[in-house]
Amino acid sequence: MHRVWNYDLRPLARQGKNELEIRFSSPTRFIAQADQACHAGGSEDCMRGFPHLRKAHCMMGWDWGPRLPDAGIWRDISVLGVDTARLLSVRVAQKHEPGRVTLSFYPEIECCKTGELGLSVEVTGPDGSRYASEGSPIAVDSPLLWWPNGYGDQPLYAVCVRLMKDGRELDTWRRRVGLRTLTMTREKDEWGESFATTVNGVQIFAMGGDYIPEDNLLSRVTPERTRRLLEDCARANFNAVRVWGGGYYPDDWFYDACDELGLIVWQDFMFACAVYELTEAFAGNIRQEFVDNIQRLRHHASLGLWCGNNEMEMFVQSNAYPQCTRGNTVFRGGPRPCLRFPPRLTSSKASSSSLAMLRPSPPFGGAGYARRL
Repeated sequence: MHRVWNYDLRPLARQGKNELEIRFSSPTRFIAQADQACHAGGSEDCMRGFPHLRKAHCMMGWDWGPRLPDAGIWRDISVLGVDTARLLSVRVAQKHEPGRVTLSFYPEIECCKTGELGLSVEVTGPDGSRYASEGSPIAVDSPLLWWPNGYGDQPLYAVCVRLMKDGRELDTWRRRVGLRTLTMTREKDEWGESFATTVNGVQIFAMGGDYIPEDNLLSRVTPERTRRLLEDCARANFNAVRVWGGGYYPDDWFYDACDELGLIVWQDFMFACAVYELTEAFAGNIRQEFVDNIQRLRHHASLGLWCGNNEMEMFVQSNAYPQCTRGNTVFRGGPRPCLRFPPRLTSSKASSSSLAMLRPSPPFGGAGYARRL
């Protein structure tokens, strides 16, 4: 449930009526059988074998919730017809200088026919100012900067990128971005080393809460309910919220609201309190999971930090979880075989282009951990 799955329908679809059939297998039976083949230790509040399945781990139980491992259609299903080419994603890079922010645009295009393609880019400011180009960088003078809650306003710029061929629009990508810099300031001090969120050159006191799934029945979570919760956070003077790694990557409306309310998102990858069997199939699956979610979320002004997992190094180092074993082979997935994901899992073009930082796991950190994605 953590990634997008794409299938080519051309060999299967026929003219006229087509029927889509989806068959669901038992998640509890799957993890039980997988655990018998290779035991992967983890939270004792969960059903045994839960690390083998890329579902929200808390569905299998947690210290704060019941065991309700549901199954069903998760998010939208769509059929896409592509004429010539389509925009898969656009990376919007920002260069900040005194009195100016320059935006550069890097589209990822999927082509199914040959031919010369072009771009049309429009940027509209919250004050109604308009900028346009044919894919070249756009300079915004006297920019309206985005700030966390309590430190200033949250102006958002609308970006529209159109993919063109011979004057005809093939596809359109629309998002909102906030003009800001965000990094972690780490300096030696009398207690060891600082870890301060720094926005537009200003160190802020980050304060907020931990966002876990709002309901054990995810179909009851709505944009209105989420918005109300996040508005309460802002009224309580939160300027940050952490998305916990034992749940799921929230819907777009969650991050849209955080953009508007000035809530910086500490975003966990979905690994928590477990070890994992890092097979090639598992590695390929989570690598695509990273790409899907980084590309989906990287434009958000609120996205401040990507964190590798929830509390895994702590439990592994204390030997709280047994090693993952299959026969005579020992696996330490997730945070192991080393405490950071192997480079082959994180060295994708998606993970090198987000305006956010990477940190391995709370509560661990230390020298050399935070780096820009």
